[in-house]
Parts: sequence; C-alpha cells; structure tokens
Amino acid sequence: MILLLLSCASTLDSDALCKEVGFAIAGRTEECGGGSDLAEARYLAFEEQYTCVQVDPSDTAGVGGVLPEDLYHCPLAIRHLACELVEQYGDDLDLWLTASPTCRLLVEGT
Repeated sequence: MILLLLSCASTLDSDALCKEVGFAIAGRTEECGGGSDLAEARYLAFEEQYTCVQVDPSDTAGVGGVLPEDLYHCPLAIRHLACELVEQYGDDLDLWLTASPTCRLLVEGT
C-alpha cells in the first residue's frame, strides 16, 4: 500500500496517509515479533487516540514548512524503526510518532 501512496504524491490523500501511519505501527510491531494480536491492538489504539489532519496537496508552500510529498516520510520512518526501539516504545504511540517530525503534521491526539 505504501508503494501505491508513493506513486501518487501529486494526489495526496491525507486520510489514507494518516492511516498508513497506523498500518506502519502495526506492521513494524508484527515484524519485530509482537504478533498479529498486538499489532492489531496497536492499530486500533492508534485509531482511537489520533485523528487525521487534513493536508492540502496543492499547497506548494507546504504544511509547517514541509511539502506535502515529504509527509510520506512518517510511515516510512516508522517502518524502518529498529526492533529495539519498537520494543522500547511499546504501547506508547506518542513515542512512535517521534520517528519523523512529519508525523505530527499528519495526526493529532484526540
């Protein structure tokens, strides 16, 4: 799904990109040995704790000084977290969102 999103930077869907952050957390949890139940629990916690921030893809000035296409860095950075960090971050989703400064431009706490 990330590859699909990366190929469509000009048609940024901020809701889909925001959901990719949750998928990245779940995917990395499972890849680092957390199992599918824990991965699903973290995804559901992400959906409950955060809402998506609307990003205008035509805003060439960027959001918070970041161009819309650069927002893809957030889920990519999460997907590349070292397993040691995944274990350390655990269920603290705020820590997961420190993987990239762009994460806070995509989501906000509820």
